[in-house]
Amino acid sequence: MSKDGRREWFRVTRNEASAIDIDIYGDIGESFDWWTGEKEGIGAKAFLDTLRDARGKDVNLHVNSGGGSVVDAYAMMTAIANHDGKVTAYVDGLAASAASFLVAAADEVVMSSVSWMMIHDATLYCWGGAQDMRDAADYLDKTNRHIAEIYAKRSSAKGVDDFVGAMAATTWFDADEALEWGLVDRVEEAVAAAAACSTADAATLNSAPDAACRILLAGIAGPGARTSQAPAPHGAGDTSENIPTDAGEPGAQEPPAAQERVAVVGGMPYVIKERKAHA
Repeated sequence: MSKDGRREWFRVTRNEASAIDIDIYGDIGESFDWWTGEKEGIGAKAFLDTLRDARGKDVNLHVNSGGGSVVDAYAMMTAIANHDGKVTAYVDGLAASAASFLVAAADEVVMSSVSWMMIHDATLYCWGGAQDMRDAADYLDKTNRHIAEIYAKRSSAKGVDDFVGAMAATTWFDADEALEWGLVDRVEEAVAAAAACSTADAATLNSAPDAACRILLAGIAGPGARTSQAPAPHGAGDTSENIPTDAGEPGAQEPPAAQERVAVVGGMPYVIKERKAHA
Protein backbone atom coordinates (compact mmCIF):
# COMPACT_ATOMS: atom_id res chain seq x y z
CA MET A 1 0.00 0.00 0.00
CA SER A 2 1.40 3.41 -0.90
CA LYS A 3 1.67 6.27 1.57
CA ASP A 4 -1.56 7.89 0.37
CA GLY A 5 -3.50 4.64 0.74
CA ARG A 6 -3.62 3.67 -2.94
CA ARG A 7 -3.06 0.05 -3.81
CA GLU A 8 0.18 -0.66 -5.62
CA TRP A 9 0.06 -1.68 -9.28
CA PHE A 10 2.41 -4.61 -8.61
CA ARG A 11 1.62 -6.81 -5.64
CA VAL A 12 2.68 -10.28 -4.51
CA THR A 13 0.58 -12.44 -2.18
CA ARG A 14 1.72 -15.81 -0.78
CA ASN A 15 -1.13 -18.15 0.06
CA GLU A 16 -1.47 -21.30 2.11
CA ALA A 17 -1.34 -23.57 -0.93
CA SER A 18 2.38 -22.86 -1.44
CA ALA A 19 1.56 -20.73 -4.47
CA ILE A 20 1.92 -17.02 -5.03
CA ASP A 21 -0.41 -14.48 -6.59
CA ILE A 22 1.19 -11.72 -8.65
CA ASP A 23 -0.93 -8.75 -9.68
CA ILE A 24 0.12 -6.67 -12.69
CA TYR A 25 -2.39 -3.84 -12.67
CA GLY A 26 -0.65 -1.12 -14.63
CA ASP A 27 1.70 -0.45 -17.50
CA ILE A 28 4.64 -2.75 -18.23
CA GLY A 29 7.99 -1.02 -17.87
CA GLU A 30 9.21 1.20 -15.08
CA SER A 31 8.64 4.95 -15.32
CA PHE A 32 8.26 7.95 -13.04
CA ASP A 33 5.39 10.34 -12.49
CA TRP A 34 6.41 13.78 -13.80
CA TRP A 35 4.51 15.56 -11.02
CA THR A 36 5.23 13.45 -7.94
CA GLY A 37 8.47 11.71 -8.90
CA GLU A 38 6.95 8.41 -7.76
CA LYS A 39 7.82 5.19 -9.55
CA GLU A 40 5.11 3.84 -11.84
CA GLY A 41 4.59 0.71 -13.89
CA ILE A 42 6.03 -2.75 -13.43
CA GLY A 43 9.65 -3.20 -14.43
CA ALA A 44 11.14 -6.52 -15.54
CA LYS A 45 13.70 -6.52 -12.69
CA ALA A 46 11.08 -6.52 -9.92
CA PHE A 47 9.12 -9.23 -11.71
CA LEU A 48 12.20 -11.43 -12.22
CA ASP A 49 13.20 -11.06 -8.57
CA THR A 50 9.70 -12.11 -7.51
CA LEU A 51 9.81 -15.27 -9.62
CA ARG A 52 13.29 -16.14 -8.32
CA ASP A 53 11.92 -15.97 -4.78
CA ALA A 54 9.04 -18.25 -5.83
CA ARG A 55 11.18 -21.17 -7.01
CA GLY A 56 9.17 -24.39 -7.17
CA LYS A 57 5.86 -22.67 -6.45
CA ASP A 58 2.88 -22.29 -8.74
CA VAL A 59 2.07 -18.72 -9.77
CA ASN A 60 -1.31 -17.09 -10.37
CA LEU A 61 -0.60 -14.04 -12.53
CA HIS A 62 -3.50 -11.54 -12.50
CA VAL A 63 -3.29 -9.00 -15.33
CA ASN A 64 -5.13 -5.74 -15.94
CA SER A 65 -2.73 -3.75 -18.10
CA GLY A 66 -2.75 -1.46 -21.11
CA GLY A 67 0.68 -2.71 -22.16
CA GLY A 68 3.97 -0.86 -22.33
CA SER A 69 7.59 -1.78 -23.02
CA VAL A 70 8.13 -4.60 -25.51
CA VAL A 71 11.61 -5.30 -24.12
CA ASP A 72 10.39 -5.52 -20.51
CA ALA A 73 7.58 -7.82 -21.62
CA TYR A 74 10.12 -10.05 -23.42
CA ALA A 75 12.23 -10.32 -20.26
CA MET A 76 9.16 -11.12 -18.17
CA MET A 77 8.09 -13.77 -20.69
CA THR A 78 11.50 -15.41 -20.44
CA ALA A 79 11.22 -15.50 -16.65
CA ILE A 80 7.77 -17.11 -16.90
CA ALA A 81 8.99 -19.71 -19.40
CA ASN A 82 11.93 -20.61 -17.15
CA HIS A 83 9.89 -20.80 -13.95
CA ASP A 84 9.82 -24.30 -12.45
CA GLY A 85 6.21 -24.11 -11.24
CA LYS A 86 2.96 -23.80 -13.18
CA VAL A 87 2.09 -20.24 -14.20
CA THR A 88 -1.58 -19.46 -14.79
CA ALA A 89 -2.33 -16.02 -16.24
CA TYR A 90 -5.74 -14.49 -15.47
CA VAL A 91 -6.89 -11.58 -17.63
CA ASP A 92 -9.12 -9.80 -15.12
CA GLY A 93 -9.93 -6.63 -17.06
CA LEU A 94 -7.54 -5.89 -19.92
CA ALA A 95 -4.46 -7.38 -21.56
CA ALA A 96 -3.54 -4.92 -24.29
CA SER A 97 -0.44 -4.46 -26.42
CA ALA A 98 2.62 -5.85 -24.57
CA ALA A 99 0.40 -7.39 -21.89
CA SER A 100 -1.36 -9.51 -24.53
CA PHE A 101 1.80 -11.37 -25.49
CA LEU A 102 3.18 -11.39 -21.94
CA VAL A 103 0.34 -13.69 -20.86
CA ALA A 104 1.10 -15.97 -23.84
CA ALA A 105 4.15 -17.25 -21.95
CA ALA A 106 1.99 -18.73 -19.18
CA ASP A 107 1.17 -22.44 -19.02
CA GLU A 108 -2.52 -21.56 -19.02
CA VAL A 109 -4.35 -18.35 -19.89
CA VAL A 110 -7.78 -17.66 -18.41
CA MET A 111 -9.95 -14.69 -19.38
CA SER A 112 -12.79 -13.19 -17.41
CA SER A 113 -15.94 -12.97 -19.53
CA VAL A 114 -15.95 -9.17 -19.11
CA SER A 115 -12.29 -8.70 -20.00
CA TRP A 116 -10.67 -7.63 -23.26
CA MET A 117 -7.46 -8.35 -25.15
CA MET A 118 -5.99 -5.95 -27.71
CA ILE A 119 -3.19 -6.59 -30.22
CA HIS A 120 -1.59 -3.99 -32.48
CA ASP A 121 1.65 -3.10 -34.24
CA ALA A 122 4.57 -1.90 -32.15
CA THR A 123 5.44 1.79 -32.13
CA LEU A 124 8.76 3.59 -31.77
CA TYR A 125 9.95 7.15 -31.30
CA CYS A 126 12.68 7.98 -33.80
CA TRP A 127 14.80 11.07 -34.40
CA GLY A 128 17.37 11.44 -37.13
CA GLY A 129 17.89 11.34 -40.86
CA ALA A 130 16.35 9.27 -43.63
CA GLN A 131 18.53 6.24 -42.93
CA ASP A 132 17.62 6.37 -39.24
CA MET A 133 13.95 6.32 -40.23
CA ARG A 134 14.50 3.36 -42.56
CA ASP A 135 16.39 1.48 -39.84
CA ALA A 136 13.59 2.19 -37.37
CA ALA A 137 10.95 0.93 -39.83
CA ASP A 138 12.97 -2.26 -40.42
CA TYR A 139 13.23 -2.79 -36.67
CA LEU A 140 9.47 -2.36 -36.25
CA ASP A 141 8.76 -4.81 -39.08
CA LYS A 142 10.94 -7.42 -37.39
CA THR A 143 9.37 -6.73 -33.99
CA ASN A 144 5.84 -7.01 -35.36
CA ARG A 145 6.66 -10.30 -37.07
CA HIS A 146 8.22 -11.65 -33.89
CA ILE A 147 5.19 -10.73 -31.81
CA ALA A 148 2.85 -12.31 -34.39
CA GLU A 149 4.92 -15.50 -34.12
CA ILE A 150 4.42 -15.46 -30.33
CA TYR A 151 0.63 -15.30 -30.77
CA ALA A 152 0.67 -18.00 -33.45
CA LYS A 153 2.78 -20.32 -31.30
CA ARG A 154 0.21 -19.94 -28.52
CA SER A 155 -2.73 -20.47 -30.87
CA SER A 156 -3.78 -23.68 -32.55
CA ALA A 157 -6.46 -21.86 -34.55
CA LYS A 158 -4.64 -19.08 -36.42
CA GLY A 159 -1.30 -18.63 -38.16
CA VAL A 160 1.37 -15.94 -38.22
CA ASP A 161 -0.15 -14.09 -41.19
CA ASP A 162 -3.54 -13.98 -39.46
CA PHE A 163 -1.98 -12.25 -36.48
CA VAL A 164 0.11 -9.93 -38.68
CA GLY A 165 -3.14 -8.69 -40.24
CA ALA A 166 -4.97 -8.43 -36.91
CA MET A 167 -2.10 -6.45 -35.40
CA ALA A 168 -1.98 -4.05 -38.36
CA ALA A 169 -5.71 -3.42 -37.93
CA THR A 170 -5.49 -2.95 -34.12
CA THR A 171 -7.87 -5.71 -33.06
CA TRP A 172 -9.84 -5.90 -29.82
CA PHE A 173 -10.98 -9.37 -28.72
CA ASP A 174 -13.67 -10.03 -26.17
CA ALA A 175 -13.25 -13.24 -24.19
CA ASP A 176 -15.10 -15.50 -26.62
CA GLU A 177 -13.21 -14.08 -29.61
CA ALA A 178 -9.87 -14.53 -27.84
CA LEU A 179 -10.87 -18.13 -27.14
CA GLU A 180 -11.82 -18.66 -30.79
CA TRP A 181 -8.44 -17.30 -31.91
CA GLY A 182 -6.61 -19.57 -29.48
CA LEU A 183 -5.17 -16.73 -27.41
CA VAL A 184 -6.67 -18.10 -24.18
CA ASP A 185 -7.42 -21.60 -22.90
CA ARG A 186 -10.68 -20.97 -21.11
CA VAL A 187 -13.13 -18.28 -20.04
CA GLU A 188 -14.47 -17.66 -16.56
CA GLU A 189 -17.87 -16.08 -16.13
CA ALA A 190 -17.90 -12.76 -14.28
CA VAL A 191 -20.99 -12.09 -12.19
CA ALA A 192 -22.08 -8.55 -11.20
CA ALA A 193 -18.99 -7.26 -12.99
CA ALA A 194 -17.36 -3.86 -12.98
CA ALA A 195 -13.78 -3.20 -13.94
CA ALA A 196 -11.35 -0.38 -14.63
CA CYS A 197 -7.79 -0.20 -15.82
CA SER A 198 -5.25 2.56 -15.35
CA THR A 199 -3.05 3.09 -18.40
CA ALA A 200 -1.10 6.01 -19.80
CA ASP A 201 -1.29 4.65 -23.35
CA ALA A 202 -3.48 6.97 -25.42
CA ALA A 203 -3.52 4.57 -28.38
CA THR A 204 -5.00 1.86 -26.18
CA LEU A 205 -7.72 4.10 -24.79
CA ASN A 206 -8.65 5.76 -28.06
CA SER A 207 -8.76 2.58 -30.15
CA ALA A 208 -11.02 0.73 -27.72
CA PRO A 209 -14.56 -0.17 -28.81
CA ASP A 210 -17.38 1.25 -26.71
CA ALA A 211 -17.82 -1.93 -24.66
CA ALA A 212 -14.12 -2.02 -23.84
CA CYS A 213 -14.18 1.66 -22.86
CA ARG A 214 -16.77 0.83 -20.23
CA ILE A 215 -14.25 -1.61 -18.76
CA LEU A 216 -11.30 0.77 -19.12
CA LEU A 217 -12.98 3.81 -17.66
CA ALA A 218 -15.59 2.43 -15.25
CA GLY A 219 -15.45 4.44 -12.06
CA ILE A 220 -13.17 7.04 -13.72
CA ALA A 221 -15.20 8.97 -16.28
CA GLY A 222 -18.44 7.02 -16.21
CA PRO A 223 -19.80 4.18 -18.36
CA GLY A 224 -19.01 4.44 -22.05
CA ALA A 225 -16.81 7.51 -21.65
CA ARG A 226 -13.97 8.16 -24.06
CA THR A 227 -10.98 10.43 -23.75
CA SER A 228 -8.62 12.05 -26.24
CA GLN A 229 -5.95 12.41 -23.57
CA ALA A 230 -3.63 9.67 -22.45
CA PRO A 231 -3.71 9.09 -18.71
CA ALA A 232 -6.49 7.71 -16.58
CA PRO A 233 -6.11 8.65 -12.89
CA HIS A 234 -3.10 7.02 -11.28
CA GLY A 235 -3.98 3.98 -9.22
CA ALA A 236 -7.41 3.53 -10.80
CA GLY A 237 -6.77 -0.18 -11.21
CA ASP A 238 -6.80 -1.96 -7.87
CA THR A 239 -5.35 -5.39 -7.25
CA SER A 240 -7.12 -8.77 -7.13
CA GLU A 241 -7.79 -10.71 -3.98
CA ASN A 242 -9.18 -14.12 -3.05
CA ILE A 243 -11.87 -13.30 -0.53
CA PRO A 244 -15.07 -14.99 0.67
CA THR A 245 -18.25 -13.78 -1.00
CA ASP A 246 -21.63 -13.01 0.46
CA ALA A 247 -24.57 -14.79 -1.20
CA GLY A 248 -26.71 -11.79 -0.38
CA GLU A 249 -24.40 -9.28 -2.05
CA PRO A 250 -26.43 -6.66 -3.96
CA GLY A 251 -26.37 -7.18 -7.71
CA ALA A 252 -25.31 -10.83 -7.61
CA GLN A 253 -27.12 -12.84 -10.25
CA GLU A 254 -26.89 -16.07 -8.29
CA PRO A 255 -25.47 -17.12 -4.90
CA PRO A 256 -21.73 -17.73 -5.36
CA ALA A 257 -19.83 -20.51 -3.63
CA ALA A 258 -18.23 -19.73 -0.29
CA GLN A 259 -14.72 -19.20 -1.65
CA GLU A 260 -15.17 -18.06 -5.25
CA ARG A 261 -12.46 -15.78 -6.62
CA VAL A 262 -13.31 -12.10 -6.35
CA ALA A 263 -11.36 -9.58 -8.41
CA VAL A 264 -11.35 -6.08 -6.96
CA VAL A 265 -10.90 -3.76 -9.92
CA GLY A 266 -11.28 -0.01 -9.80
CA GLY A 267 -12.39 -0.34 -6.19
CA MET A 268 -15.37 -2.52 -7.17
CA PRO A 269 -15.57 -6.30 -6.58
CA TYR A 270 -16.78 -8.83 -9.08
CA VAL A 271 -17.18 -12.57 -8.70
CA ILE A 272 -15.38 -14.92 -11.10
CA LYS A 273 -16.60 -18.44 -11.74
CA GLU A 274 -15.39 -20.93 -14.35
CA ARG A 275 -17.02 -21.35 -17.73
CA LYS A 276 -16.02 -24.30 -19.92
CA ALA A 277 -13.90 -23.51 -22.94
CA HIS A 278 -15.31 -23.93 -26.43
CA ALA A 279 -14.13 -26.85 -28.51
